[in-house]
Amino acid sequence: MTSTTQLKTLDKPSNPTMPNTNINPKKMTSSERLVKKSTRMGYNQLYLNYMQNPKVVRDLYPTTSAESVAKSIDSHSYDREALSELLLKQNRIYKAKPKALENIQRLAEPDSLVVFAGQQAGLFGGPLLGFYKAIWAVKRAAELSEKLNRPVIPMFWIAADDHDFEEINHTYTFDVLGEPVQRSYYRVENEGQPAYELKFTDEQLFEELKTSLVDSLGQTDFTEDLLSRLFDAYHTGTDFVTAFGKFFTDAMPDIGLVIFSPGDTDFKRLGGTFFQQTLDKHAELKTALKNANSDILEAGYHLQVQKEESACHLFLLDPDRKAIHTDGEAYRIGEKTYTREQLQTLTQNESARFSPDVLTRPVLAASMFPVVEQGGGPSEVAYFAQLWRLFEIYETPVPLFSGRVSVTLVEKRFEKLMRKHDLNFIDFCGDIEQVINIALGKSFPDNLEERFAKLKDSVKSDFNELSEQVIAFDKTLAANSGQILGKIEHAISVFEKKTFASHKRKMADERAALYRAGNSLFPRHGLQERTLSVVYYLSRYGYAIMDYIDKSVELDTANHQLLFLSEIDN
Repeated sequence: MTSTTQLKTLDKPSNPTMPNTNINPKKMTSSERLVKKSTRMGYNQLYLNYMQNPKVVRDLYPTTSAESVAKSIDSHSYDREALSELLLKQNRIYKAKPKALENIQRLAEPDSLVVFAGQQAGLFGGPLLGFYKAIWAVKRAAELSEKLNRPVIPMFWIAADDHDFEEINHTYTFDVLGEPVQRSYYRVENEGQPAYELKFTDEQLFEELKTSLVDSLGQTDFTEDLLSRLFDAYHTGTDFVTAFGKFFTDAMPDIGLVIFSPGDTDFKRLGGTFFQQTLDKHAELKTALKNANSDILEAGYHLQVQKEESACHLFLLDPDRKAIHTDGEAYRIGEKTYTREQLQTLTQNESARFSPDVLTRPVLAASMFPVVEQGGGPSEVAYFAQLWRLFEIYETPVPLFSGRVSVTLVEKRFEKLMRKHDLNFIDFCGDIEQVINIALGKSFPDNLEERFAKLKDSVKSDFNELSEQVIAFDKTLAANSGQILGKIEHAISVFEKKTFASHKRKMADERAALYRAGNSLFPRHGLQERTLSVVYYLSRYGYAIMDYIDKSVELDTANHQLLFLSEIDN
């Protein structure tokens, strides 16, 4: 379903039936929009060097180009017809929009390529970063298509095989005080199964979740439409992956993104050979990873993914999803032991029970699809340094790898607050109390603060002059002199702090507003995109905000991007 709702700022009411025609963001200066990434914002150093100073880490990553990857892909074969049919089947279930269906048809063309991004099937679409990954994939595919003069299809890999239920069973919105609060569906019957097997079956629990979410969003011009569409995707009886796919597809503009779930039995059947190879190549994989890990550690970075040397980098449903380990002879899966022959037979006859781990998943994608480039965030960039040599073991083209865009949405009320107190984005990534002290300190009466400073200087000067005269005739009073001055200065400082505290109490509303801003910009002491749900923004601005984000995000920067929602014309 496409959006027919005009984007709204908080200060102006809008008619939800009006067509979406005025999403033309005003140009902000680079200094306002772009923020240099740093460890203070929660980024790891390997990622920062990869994005900002790639020469420093060039020995840890492959050197390649889009042209060379495309050429390598042309020498490999892919079951494009089967993949197109599979994608068509899935995306019809997700109610894909026209451009996505057109792109699926293009995958069947022999010269087509794929750009991949992906994310777990988080509740209600997961955190915002999933949508930013998708937008990055679409924009990057368009750039490569123009550069290479061939079709490049943006695809989004739902991590449907993941079995960490606690990673996907919740989302975050705000309570009435502006505090981020977790909304969760905390119980399933078959925890330990992959996400595509986890269903919303407890009607009472789901209704409690719905009520909690509805209450947190309040009533706006857009909530009725949002809730209708959200709960058309999420309802009892459906699974996490299907619900995610439907809602994600509905929320994204019609820009050609193709959604893919690897949990599909037909895909598992196509991947049977890959699973067999992974079992056979355990020793080679172990050596490659050991060498890569050694290089990373010697370069002074930490390992993003740590695996036991016995790990086979595959999981088997037995009946829960369990990692496969081997000592080189026998294979251990939970409490059970298998021979190589038994597992090879399973890969041939029951391939739907197998799935890759985090290190072999990108290799599986490139083995099955003509992947020219993959993208991800700080964690993916870090573990790509560990895994890229694995592509060579499978004789699979090593794709380009890029860091996705990172974004923070700044609502108009918080932008005004930042400008009022001369605060910048980075100020909010630390202790919010320090931000409040800075902001309220700047609003402290200038003359009063100046008078305190003059008083301290005057008292110190007069006291020192007097002390010199006293000590001139009795040197034994020197120690007492220093102590007395310290007590006087301390008393003045205490009085000043009490005066400031009184002012702070009188600024309670401003303090609350700054807390709300901090919770919006850096919720739970981390970047907004890693925590907050898109549902909150859809409820306040309508689905057209996704068009705005798509049009505003830039690819040609390694910086964190601020999107000011005041930029939107109404």
